[in-house]
Amino acid sequence: RLKGRKKPRRSPPCWLPLTLLVFASPFMRKASGTESFVQVSDHFSGLFQGLKNLTVTEGESVTLECQISGQPAPIIMWFREDYKIESSIDFQISYENGVARMMIREAFAEDSGRFTCTATNEAGTISTSCYLLVKAHGPSPTELTPV
Repeated sequence: RLKGRKKPRRSPPCWLPLTLLVFASPFMRKASGTESFVQVSDHFSGLFQGLKNLTVTEGESVTLECQISGQPAPIIMWFREDYKIESSIDFQISYENGVARMMIREAFAEDSGRFTCTATNEAGTISTSCYLLVKAHGPSPTELTPV
């Protein structure tokens, strides 16, 4: 042992970062379930359930959610096509009891695309992605014009 050098402290247990990306066609109704559990040693483990693809009609509200657990508690960020989404009236973001949620108050066709939820803590980063397809409303029978 080197003089003046302290014995290394044992750090508290941390969750092991997992990387799970869900790739699927944006036109699928829903993806297969994605759940992973990994144990590397007595001090690292992680539990994760990914996002699922969704198809909704324009004007509906939609909630994307995934289960992410970590110690210390992770910082959650949401992205659409690699652009960060900030919580607002239209996009409400929350993280409670290991569940990350983003609720889109009113979906529009231009909201269609790849959404990613990323969780980061000192152990690393974990992310999951899904595709949201927002179908445009067709004209109602009273809105049709005669030919």
